Amino acid sequence: MPINGVETVAFGVKDVEQLVRYFDDFGLPSPHRHVRGADFTLPEGSKILVRYSDDQDLPPKSHRTCPTVTVTPSENAAMPTTTDGG
Repeated sequence: MPINGVETVAFGVKDVEQLVRYFDDFGLPSPHRHVRGADFTLPEGSKILVRYSDDQDLPPKSHRTCPTVTVTPSENAAMPTTTDGG
């Protein structure tokens, strides 16, 4: 499952193991686990980072309007455009 145009997606969750099991069931390669969470590296090089919701590298809670998901576009990604004038 490539994430075309995205270098990194970071999830901030309370239960890291539950999300790791979900991605494992989904068929992602085995993650590198560490004290901050887990890192999945997909075959084309993009990464999925699973972190605890209080991880200091995630955006501050005051800036979150939904569960924490941070997306980092790759350098070669084309930015999406809209056709509705937006």
